[in-house]
Amino acid sequence: MKSKKYNKVLPLCVSVSVLSVIVGFTILAWTEPTVAPTGGNVSAPLNTGSVAQTKSGNLNIGSGLKYWLTKVGDSFALKNNAGAIKFIIGQDGNVGIGTTNPSQKLDVAGYVKGQTGLCIGSDCRTSWPDGISASSCPDPANQWVVGIGSDGKVICQTNAGGPPGVTSPCSKSLVGNNKRIFVTSATYNGDAVRDGKADTICQTHANAGKMSGVFKALVSYSGRNPYDVLKLANSFWNCGKVGANYDWKPIANSPSAFFTQDGAGNYLENPIQYNEVGNYQSVDVWTNFKPTGSGNFTTGGGATSDRWRCGAPACYSGASWGKPTTIYGKSTSKNVGWAGNSDSWGSNYCSNCMGLYKALYCVEQ
Repeated sequence: MKSKKYNKVLPLCVSVSVLSVIVGFTILAWTEPTVAPTGGNVSAPLNTGSVAQTKSGNLNIGSGLKYWLTKVGDSFALKNNAGAIKFIIGQDGNVGIGTTNPSQKLDVAGYVKGQTGLCIGSDCRTSWPDGISASSCPDPANQWVVGIGSDGKVICQTNAGGPPGVTSPCSKSLVGNNKRIFVTSATYNGDAVRDGKADTICQTHANAGKMSGVFKALVSYSGRNPYDVLKLANSFWNCGKVGANYDWKPIANSPSAFFTQDGAGNYLENPIQYNEVGNYQSVDVWTNFKPTGSGNFTTGGGATSDRWRCGAPACYSGASWGKPTTIYGKSTSKNVGWAGNSDSWGSNYCSNCMGLYKALYCVEQ
C-alpha cells in the first residue's frame, strides 16, 4: 500500500522540479524594457494593408534592383547604389533628372532626346528649324543673332555689327534690300568661267550652300561690267561660321563703295573671305577689273581684255597670242588687292590660261 503511494508521488515531484528549473531559466533570460510603455515600440513592417504606411530608411525591392527609393528633404527621389540622386519629384510637382533642385516642371541636367519630336505647347517639331530670327533677341529692331551659347540661349548683337533683322545660319536670306556675297570654295581655269559659265558656277555653289535666290559672278568681260552684277542694294554681307556662331561681316554699303577708297586706303569694310558654306577661304579670285578709288574701275583693256578667259578660238588650235593682262583679286584683301592685282602673261598665254585656277566672287541678285 505504501509502495503504491510512493509510486504516485515520485513522478509528480520530478515534474515539479523540472518545471521549476524551466521557469527559473525563463525569468533569468528575460530583459525588461528600458523605457516605459509605449516608448521603444518596434515599427510595424510594410504589408499589403490599405492603411498608409511610413518607412524612415531607404527601400530596395528585390535583390537585383540597383536603385533605392529615398527622400531629399520633403521630395521623393531615386538614388543609385553609389548613393547619387538620379531622379527627384518635389512637392511642387517639379521633376528633376540629374539635378536635386528642379526649377521647372521638367529640369534636366544634360541632353534631352526626342525619338519622334519635341513640343512646346502646341508647337510640335520633328526637327530643329534651320534658322533663328532676330525676333529671338530682346530688341529685334536693333539686334541680330550671331549664334547660340553653351547655355542654349541665342547670342545677340546690335545692328552696328550685323545686317538688320538678319537670320542665321548663313544660308538664310537677309531682310530688306541687303544682299549676300561669298567666294567659291573651288577654283576654276579661265576657260571654265568664260561667257555665261561663271554665273552657272556661282549658282551651283549657292545651291550647295542652301542659299535661295539667284547668284551671279562678280567678273568683267566683253558686254558685262561689275555694276551689272552689283544691283542697287542697301548693303552687301559675307557670312562665315566661327565655332558655334555666325560671323556676318559688312562688305560695302552700296555698289559704288566697292570702287571707292577710304582714308585708310581700303575699298571694302572687310575681306570677302567666307565661302558658300561659311568656311574661311584664302584664295586668288578672277575679276578682270580694278577699282580706281573714285567709284569706278578699269578692266584688262583693249583687244586682249577677254583673252584671260581662254576665249580666243586660237587657244583650241594650239596657237599663241601675246601678252594679255589678267586682273584678279585676293579673298583676304580689302584694299585695291581685293580685285585689282595685275598679271601679264607671255606669248604662250593659252597654256597659262588653261593651267591657272582661281575662285569667283558670287553676288546675290
